[in-house]
Amino acid sequence: MIKMFFYLLISCISSYAVYTSSNIDYSKINKKEETKIEKAENYIMKIEIPSINLSGKIYSKDSKENNIDKNIVIMDDSSFPDEDGGIVIIGAHSGIGKIAYFKNLDKIKIKDNIDLIYNNKKYTYTVNKIYLDSKDGSIVINNYTNSNKLYLYTCNPNDKNNYLVVVSERI
Repeated sequence: MIKMFFYLLISCISSYAVYTSSNIDYSKINKKEETKIEKAENYIMKIEIPSINLSGKIYSKDSKENNIDKNIVIMDDSSFPDEDGGIVIIGAHSGIGKIAYFKNLDKIKIKDNIDLIYNNKKYTYTVNKIYLDSKDGSIVINNYTNSNKLYLYTCNPNDKNNYLVVVSERI
């Protein structure tokens, strides 16, 4: 019995010695994980299109996350939803895969709503035009009415020589 008690005492002392001699600062580990999460969530806007079940994040124009090979992108020439007469221009891949955010954009219809959430405010746009534009690195943007518009574009899934362009006006 004394041997067992002695063995238990030595085990406890050894465990305590190992525990107290370790130099792991768990608070620093948790802070590093939180920082990684914060950086990944640093988006400026969200897009939601209920009719095609789309919800996605949009990163700032100067972010390395604002890359069509990673996410939905906002173009450099784009305005923001809170600017009067502004035009928001957003693009994404269609097709298949995890970055094909606009894979169902060809299913959108006239009068469907698109929401942009920017600076904690929801801006709703209604689709009023859908057209194809020649895939030459640019799309035609018109704003004769000086109203707030949203342009969405992607490769046309049915014709690889054209972009599919969806035009919406803010309501």
